Amino acid sequence: MGVYKPLIEKGKDRLNRFKLVESQIGGPESRMKLREYSPHSRNFRRRIWYTSENLRPPVHEGLDALLSFDQDEFLGTNLYCPSWYSEIAHSENILSMNLLGKQTAQNLLLPRKFIEAQPSFCSADATHLNSFHFHTISRLKELGRLDLLTKGISSVGTSNDKISGKYRFILCSENDIYPGYVTNVLIKAYLAGGIPLYLGDLGKDPHINRNSFINILDFPTLREFISYLQKLDVESYRLIYEQPFLNSLPDIGKIRNFILGD
Repeated sequence: MGVYKPLIEKGKDRLNRFKLVESQIGGPESRMKLREYSPHSRNFRRRIWYTSENLRPPVHEGLDALLSFDQDEFLGTNLYCPSWYSEIAHSENILSMNLLGKQTAQNLLLPRKFIEAQPSFCSADATHLNSFHFHTISRLKELGRLDLLTKGISSVGTSNDKISGKYRFILCSENDIYPGYVTNVLIKAYLAGGIPLYLGDLGKDPHINRNSFINILDFPTLREFISYLQKLDVESYRLIYEQPFLNSLPDIGKIRNFILGD
């Protein structure tokens, strides 16, 4: 089986050049070598296209299955597979070690225990900043101490989560705003023990609990978002903090069957 993802190279057609990547669905025995994809070749029984970037799936390339951030099934050829699914693919795997102990995907279905006082107001992922992020950060600094994490939320280790429990809020943002483009920044921010201040669009995703974080896109203006945080009292904060991150677990088996053609 061939599993491909786009090669992102300047001056080259991203929809016609792909790279074969290791499939984690079938375990270590399915390890594959890097290859270049030709849309006219039939060198595998099934050809699967996957992207971890915000790219539209090549629905006219004649591939057997597409896995992408698009929530449109394109007449049954595409399946929604955001990269954050990889965090919870095995429901009993330890995702984080924090003040509440070991966190697994199953734990994310349960309410969080409220921790009274985090010493710092907010942290922010400083790996992909644009002018809006800088403006947001400058406004948040007016409310309290804000630390920039130069290695990013996503790089925080599983067993040595250095920021766990240190911040009341964690600012996290997607690189692109597109319905369904949800990477692992949101779940990582939640696991770090604060309330995520998120900039992203969940689209039709039914699994993530929208009450477990604060989405900047829910506010007409940045001024109203900042005003909301200013007025957020301890009890209102607690009600958000205690929310479980997930309403339900994604059906990873459905993705596996889709890839295998079952």
